[in-house]
Amino acid sequence: MGNIPRRLLPDMRRWRDRGPGSTADWVIVCLAMAVLCLAIADWVINPPRTWFGMLCSLGYCLAVALLPCCGFKAAWAVVVLVSVGNLGAGLDSSGPNSTWGLLLAIVALGRNARYWEGVVAIASVVATVTVATIRFPDAMGFSVPDGIVNFAIGLFATYLVGVAVRRSDDKRKRDETERLLARTRRDIATASYFHDAVSGRLTHILVAAEKVRREHPDEYDRMGWREVEREASDALHELHRAIDAMNRESSSVDDGLSLPLADAIESVTAACDKRLKELGYTGDTQIRGVCAAVLDERADEIIALLRELYINIERHCEPSGTTYRMRIGLRPEAVTITQSNDCPRGPSRWVSPPASGSGLRLHRARIESFGGEMRTNRDDGQWHVFCRMPLA
Repeated sequence: MGNIPRRLLPDMRRWRDRGPGSTADWVIVCLAMAVLCLAIADWVINPPRTWFGMLCSLGYCLAVALLPCCGFKAAWAVVVLVSVGNLGAGLDSSGPNSTWGLLLAIVALGRNARYWEGVVAIASVVATVTVATIRFPDAMGFSVPDGIVNFAIGLFATYLVGVAVRRSDDKRKRDETERLLARTRRDIATASYFHDAVSGRLTHILVAAEKVRREHPDEYDRMGWREVEREASDALHELHRAIDAMNRESSSVDDGLSLPLADAIESVTAACDKRLKELGYTGDTQIRGVCAAVLDERADEIIALLRELYINIERHCEPSGTTYRMRIGLRPEAVTITQSNDCPRGPSRWVSPPASGSGLRLHRARIESFGGEMRTNRDDGQWHVFCRMPLA
C-alpha cells in the first residue's frame, strides 16, 4: 500500500472493516466494476496514442476502481480527469470512453457532497465540454448549443439520483437510530423496574431487621435476624451489580449510534426519584444545561455514580426527616453533579451497606482516572458530594 495516497487509507480501512452498508453501496460496487470492465475493453480496442492519453486513461480507471470505497474523493478525481481530458482532446481523444464513469461519479457526489460542490462539479464538466466542443468539434461529437444543453440536463438528472439515494440512506439511518434509542430506553426502563420491584422488597427486609435490632436486640440474634439481614444485604448488592451490567450492555453499540447521555440521566434519575418518594423520602432532582454526548465509558461512570448516590440515601438515611437535593449540570465539555442530604451524626447507619469493593471511593478513583474530580464532606448534619466529569 506504499503507493496509495495516505488520505485514501482511512476510507479504504473503513471499507475493509465494514464493507458495503446498504443496497445502494452494493449497486455502486457492481456498477463501478461494470464501468471498469468497459473501460478496460475500450482501452484494448482503442488504446491511447500519447503519454497524455495514457496518464488520463490510467488515472480514470484507478479512480473508477476506488469509487466504492472512496466515493467522494474518487468522484472528484474522475471529474478532474474528465475535465482535463476534455481540454486535451486535441492532443489525444483515444482511450476509454469516460461517459459512464462520469455519470457514476456524479451519482457518488450526489450521495456524499454538499449541494454547492455538486453544482461546481457539473459546471466544470459542462464548461470544459463546451470549450472542447468549440475547439475540437470532430473529436467531441457534440452540437452547440443543443448537445451541450442535453448533456448538462443529463448530468443534473444523474446528480438528483444521487441526492435521492442520500436522502433514502439518511432516512434509513434515522430509523435505525430511533429503533436503537427505543431499545436502549426499554433496557434502561427494564433495569429500573427490576430495581424497583426487587430492591424495594430487599430494602424493606433490611429495614425490618434494623428495627428488630434496635427495638429487640435479644430477639435479633436469637431469631436469626442477623443471618436474614446479611443475606438480604448480599442479595441487594448482587442485584445492583446485575443492573449495572444490564445498563452497560444496553449502551454498548456500534457505528456511533448510542443513547444520548442526557436521555439516560433523565431516565435513571426519574426512576430513582420515584423509588425514594415511595419509600418516604423528600427531595428532588434538577437537570440543567444541554449536552450532545452519547453513552460511552465516561458516561457509564456518570450513570453508575448517580445510582450509587441514590442508593446511599436509602442505606444511610431514615426516610422520616430526610431531604435530599440532586443537581446535575450538563455542558458540552463536562457534567457536574452536586448532591446533598440530611445526615445526622451517629455511629450507626439506617441500613448497613453490603460489604463490597464498590462505593464512592471506587467511583472517585475512576472519575479521577478520566481527569475529573470528586469531593465529599459532612457539615452540620448535611452530607455533600460534588463531582465533575469531563466528557472528552
